[in-house]
Amino acid sequence: MSDFYVNTSILKEKGHQIQNIGKVVLSVIKDIESIKCELKSVSINVDGSLDSIVQNLRNREKELVVMGQVAEVSAKMYKNAELTVGSSVGANEIPVSEPTDATPGDEDTSSEDDFVNGCQYTYSDDNIQVPISIEFLDKENCMAMAERIMEEHGQDGKCNGMTVRRMAKEIYAHALGYYFATDLQSLGIDNDFLQGMAESGVVADLGLGDGLDVHYNILWYWMDPFDLGATYF
Repeated sequence: MSDFYVNTSILKEKGHQIQNIGKVVLSVIKDIESIKCELKSVSINVDGSLDSIVQNLRNREKELVVMGQVAEVSAKMYKNAELTVGSSVGANEIPVSEPTDATPGDEDTSSEDDFVNGCQYTYSDDNIQVPISIEFLDKENCMAMAERIMEEHGQDGKCNGMTVRRMAKEIYAHALGYYFATDLQSLGIDNDFLQGMAESGVVADLGLGDGLDVHYNILWYWMDPFDLGATYF
C-alpha cells in the first residue's frame, strides 16, 4: 500500500479557520451574557436556563484555544519533518503513516454501531480498560465508544471524572501510538509518550492523573483535523 500524506498548507489553513471558529464561539458567549443582563434589568431571571448553555460553549471555546496552540506547535513539527523526509516527497506533503494489512478495506462492511456495541471493555471505579483496535484510528468510533461508556457508567456528564471527549482522546491516542508510534516519532511527537502508548499494548487504561492530557490534545486536534464534528464539537 502507498504512504498516506498530509498537505501541510491545507492543514495550517484549517488550523486558522478553527481559531476563527473559537472567536465566533466567544462572541456568542458574550451575546448570551448581554441578553441575561438585559433580561435582568426588566426583572426576568433566566440564569438557570442559560447557564448550562454558556458553560458548554465555554468548554468548546477552551478546546478551540488549545487547537490554536497546537497549530503553532504543528507548524514547527512540519518544518522539522520537511528537513528529514526524502527528496521524493513534496515540501507540503509530510508522511504520517503507512497503512498496514490490518487497515480496513472495502471488504469491511461492519457498521460503527456494530463495532462499538461489540467491544468488550472492563469497568471499575478507578480504571476503564478498552481493547485497542484498528477501528479506533477513526475519531467517530472513539467518540461512540466513549459515549457508550458514559451511558453505561457515567453520571452528570462525567465517568470516573472524565467527559466523553476526554475518554475519546485517550482511546484515539492509544490507537495511534500502538499502530504508528515510529511514524509519529519522525514528526517530533514526544518519544517517551509514544513509547508508553506502544508498550501499553492492545489495551488502553483510561483514567485521570497520568499527566498526559497535553499529548492527548495534540494528537486529537493535529491528526485528521478535517473531521470537524468529532474533533471539535
